[in-house]
Amino acid sequence: MSEPKEAQAKLGLDAEQFKSLRSFLDGSAFKIKPVCDHTHARTEEWAGRMGIDMEALVEALKSFGGACDCKVASIVSPDRFGWPA
Repeated sequence: MSEPKEAQAKLGLDAEQFKSLRSFLDGSAFKIKPVCDHTHARTEEWAGRMGIDMEALVEALKSFGGACDCKVASIVSPDRFGWPA
């Protein structure tokens, strides 16, 4: 998927939501370094808090290389969606 608008549509988040998710996952929102359990537990927790369809979000993140929470935080970057880092 090369077009940012297509990628954004597949992800289903806007730039601020994605920034919030990554901050939640990498611990910077709480000034901690979470330990990844190689699941999407923290992504699902964030999505639940935000009222976002967690299953659709996890599937989209997997398609962009986010196999687990730490991969979402480290591999799925904002520039893939046409957003600044």
